[in-house]
Order: sequence, then structure tokens, then C-alpha cells
Amino acid sequence: MQPLVLQLVGHSGSGKTTLITQLVENLTAKGYRVGTIKHHHRELEMDTVGKDSWSHRKAGATLVSLVGQNQTAIYYPFTYSLTEVLVHYQSMDLVLVEGYKQESFAKWAILKPGENIDWVKALTQIQAIVASEPMPKVPWPVYYAQELSPMVQTLTNQLAIRTGRDEGTESQW
Repeated sequence: MQPLVLQLVGHSGSGKTTLITQLVENLTAKGYRVGTIKHHHRELEMDTVGKDSWSHRKAGATLVSLVGQNQTAIYYPFTYSLTEVLVHYQSMDLVLVEGYKQESFAKWAILKPGENIDWVKALTQIQAIVASEPMPKVPWPVYYAQELSPMVQTLTNQLAIRTGRDEGTESQW
């Protein structure tokens, strides 16, 4: 079964990473397998300059892996699309994606205090707004960043439906 994919989108400083870590903590505590993907829109160097794996890459190795006792990193010399990355997440129940605004998976838009909502209207698959202050009427459900329980319950309901667990109720999506 394909995992449930939820994109959390918003501008820098809106609280996306904080919300993702809170959701991961709560949902993994319930026994769900949760993966995350963070989109970085600039060039990125994850390796340590001067280390062996970095030297292998700089010498021209097409693919480099760094395998330790507790983690494995595989460095690809190109960028994957979100769909291509998701292939590696098939064993997850849920994948929380930070960013990739233009992709067409279900999205929650996270707003900064006082932020104009116009940018959200240009996106597809918006399922909810996460705000830190009361919102004017919008065409989506609104969650408040300080109230994590309703968000966790919505995701638990979705996951229960997808995985056949008997803890969910009717789906919102």
C-alpha cells in the first residue's frame, strides 16, 4: 500500500519544522511508521569537506555511499523529484513533506501571524490551514498551531482508514 503523503507548506519561519517534529513524535508514539522529506530550494552540501566520501565524490565517483554503524547515506549527484524520492518510503504509513509547494499531494498551509492568505489560493490540494491566530472565514478547515491534538486526530483517522486500524473515524479527505 502507498503511504499517506501530506505536504506542509509555508514561508520560512512559519513553524513547518516545529509542527512536523511534533506530529512525528505523536504519531510514532501511536505505532505509526512516519517518514519525512525536507525540500531545500538551494544547492546543498551534506558531506564534510575533506572527508573520504567527499573526496570520492570530488574525484568523479558517480554514486557514493557512507555506511556507519547507525546510519547509511547515499549521495546522488543530481536532484530527484518528490515522486522519485517517495519510492524509498513505501514501507511508511505516512510521509510528511516539508515544502515542494507546487507538487499535487494533500497540503496543509502553515501561516505566520498576520500573513496574507493569497499565496495559498494559488496552490492545489489544500486540505487545511494551520494558523497561530484566529482566521477570517476561509474555504478550508483551520487548525491552530498551539492545539496539536486535533491535527494528530485527523491524521490518526486518515491512517486508521488506510491501515485498517480500529481507532479512526470518518475521513475529512
